[in-house]
Amino acid sequence: MGAKATGNIERVNGRPAYVRVLLKSGKTARIRLEPSCTELEAQSERRYWAAKAASGELVETPKQKRGEEPKHRAPGETVAAYAERWLAEREGRGLTSVRDSRSALKHHVLPILGPYAMRDVTRADVERVVEHLDDLVRARSSGQRDDRGRRVGIFSKSARNIFGTMAKMFADASASKRRELRARTDNPAAGVRGPDVLPDREGTYLFPREAAALLACDAVPVRWRAIYAVALYTGLRRGELVTLRAENVKLAEGYIAISKAHNRATKGEKCTKSGKTRRLPIEPALKPLLKALCDNPQGAGGRLLDVPTDRTMADKLRRHLPLAGLDRDELFANDDQRRPLDFHDLRHSWASWLALAGVDVQVIKQRGGWADFVILQRYVEEAEAVGRGDIGKPFPALPASLVAAVATAESAIESATIDEGSGENRYFYRERDTGFEPATPSLGSSCSTN
Repeated sequence: MGAKATGNIERVNGRPAYVRVLLKSGKTARIRLEPSCTELEAQSERRYWAAKAASGELVETPKQKRGEEPKHRAPGETVAAYAERWLAEREGRGLTSVRDSRSALKHHVLPILGPYAMRDVTRADVERVVEHLDDLVRARSSGQRDDRGRRVGIFSKSARNIFGTMAKMFADASASKRRELRARTDNPAAGVRGPDVLPDREGTYLFPREAAALLACDAVPVRWRAIYAVALYTGLRRGELVTLRAENVKLAEGYIAISKAHNRATKGEKCTKSGKTRRLPIEPALKPLLKALCDNPQGAGGRLLDVPTDRTMADKLRRHLPLAGLDRDELFANDDQRRPLDFHDLRHSWASWLALAGVDVQVIKQRGGWADFVILQRYVEEAEAVGRGDIGKPFPALPASLVAAVATAESAIESATIDEGSGENRYFYRERDTGFEPATPSLGSSCSTN
């Protein structure tokens, strides 16, 4: 087998065994690989030795003593090692995006670039990742399935987020404000076009009459109905709901002061997404429930609501909708054009309700803490499209039974059991139609607040 200028891999019993590269003299160099060398490491070796041959540094096959294990030759810090250092620095600053960034790199970037030396990555290498992401987006949009019938690929928005994470890492590797993070003199991702942009899947929102049915449904636990009500009538993000306390609620003055949000990375608190404190007028229909929550907080540590901080809330919401007789197709659609309702869509519902009520878009933007009108405009257009239908009046009165149930429910701090083995307090509940009860592993389902 002849060698190419870019090098090729010779396999024995299906595993990488040697790298062959074409020397400037026209001869072929054959370099033995470690027996444990993976496919990714073999590709890194091929690239490394091909560059050596092209530059003239490699003029003959390097001598390797019989019985001596060859060393992997990726000079300097690898992309995988740098990625861990980069993520650790970001985690140390309390950035909540670290978990998503780690997943993006692990599954889509490091399998391609991980074994390469960080200082040797080229624009062409970055473009290979973009090609990989484009392939996944096309696979998803074409409806491809694996051998088990499961859909494969990723959505366009996910691909753009993954590319953004990679681009940020390489930008920091060349020009970070923290000198210890600088690992090269240039940015190989600069000027590289990201993955193909396809239309994002359309979401939906709860109509006012659907929200009224959900909040009045006795089959949905009080804990969750209280969360849904506050989310729908305030538009607070989940992290802002987690940290909501009585001191934030100014019932006499008629507003809620939003200054903190939950920090997923540290499990503590941080500033809001916009970095600013905003004052949100209280909808009249919500005042009785807020008063009941202020008098009888449901969350640990004086928090008004017992909001889980994991990612199960969308599943919970979609399980609760049918209990209230809500079966509109758009709420559950999950295809290339549409996605099912998730918890964050309750915030979108709030914005759409305000638009239906005739509130100026600039006022909605300020109340919701949005940085621009791009996302907000979508909700306004949706409200205009369905505003004349039989969808109910925005911000309907809350069920008196819900307010009464919250006023008499046990708080999380009173009914919680503590899992001492986790390193932090974790509160578990059995869900009941009214109130909460400590759960044991033998008593049905449990909900964790972390």
